Amino acid sequence: MDFNSLPPGLDGRFRRARAHARAIIEEAKVVFENVRDQAREEASQCPNDGIATELLKNHFDAADRHVQEAHQRAACGLLSELVAIRLQAGVNPAELAQEFEAGVPAWARDEVGAVVPLSSSLQGILRVVAARHCENCWKQVEENGSVVQRGRGFPPDVADHERVAAACKRFGDGWPSHLVEICEDLEHNGAKFPKAFEKHEGLESWQEVAEELRNPQKKSVERRFGQYLRYRLNKVQKKKLT
Repeated sequence: MDFNSLPPGLDGRFRRARAHARAIIEEAKVVFENVRDQAREEASQCPNDGIATELLKNHFDAADRHVQEAHQRAACGLLSELVAIRLQAGVNPAELAQEFEAGVPAWARDEVGAVVPLSSSLQGILRVVAARHCENCWKQVEENGSVVQRGRGFPPDVADHERVAAACKRFGDGWPSHLVEICEDLEHNGAKFPKAFEKHEGLESWQEVAEELRNPQKKSVERRFGQYLRYRLNKVQKKKLT
């Protein structure tokens, strides 16, 4: 999506989001300089050099923290606005969720980085925020029954959707508590294995996913598999309603 060719309403929102992020950063710079100036003045009046040095260090550290926190607020707020703008523009939430599964997409990193300096620590924070947006987009998919728009020439694999639905159906609404059994059913029934597990988790079969699900520490696999099943179940439900 090109943020430079948005319709007027969304373009205005995009410009305001960037302006707000820049304002946060500029305000932090002003506070940073004021705190440092105040620290120098107080230190110059201090009769003890050791105390003066400690005073400068404490004030300078506080000023640095303030700038870092401002950068975090600006970056996270801008990323959230970018996601909201894409959704408002009509991008399917399932498509956005898939993009965020791999971390911070290039388009988001470029737009945020054009406004906020991206330190290594800030990039780590943005990856956490990206995971939250991924979860929220999958929730929208679950609530609204929206699906990824398919290209021409490749009909949906209805039979494979039904295999997934059948594996979940025997557990009713309690299927999220039976992920290992569902995974074993998919292996037994020959359900297609999604490339996302190989790409993001390094797994190559349903059996390997089942083994990882037995490990309570592997929360990312559990989360990804649950999201995958909800997406497939929504496809089956939407097909029945049409």
